[in-house]
Amino acid sequence: MRPLAAPGGEAPDQGAEQIAAIEPLADESPYGYASRLLKTHLAAKAPDFTARLRQMKQARGSLKVLSICSGAARIEAGLAAAVPEGIAWALLDINEQLLQMAARQFPATTPWT
Repeated sequence: MRPLAAPGGEAPDQGAEQIAAIEPLADESPYGYASRLLKTHLAAKAPDFTARLRQMKQARGSLKVLSICSGAARIEAGLAAAVPEGIAWALLDINEQLLQMAARQFPATTPWT
């Protein structure tokens, strides 16, 4: 792995050195690797979207979720599998092929709006 450099060719800071020391895991996707790197250097804890979705569904009875620029909707499909009832999904993306791929990832019983 090549060393990281700060803007202007300055020496990398300690955070950059720590990032460079973290190697990808076997079979880890680039997205998963980048997310893991971010998690190690963010002070804030990422929200638990599954818990939040369950909480909102319990409070409201049913929900409608709109995903803009959803692409293949892998995140949304995971949420739909974790909270399978009471949520209607709407996916929006410019790429029709990605939307078709997204539809195949959701459970067959998923309601669409």
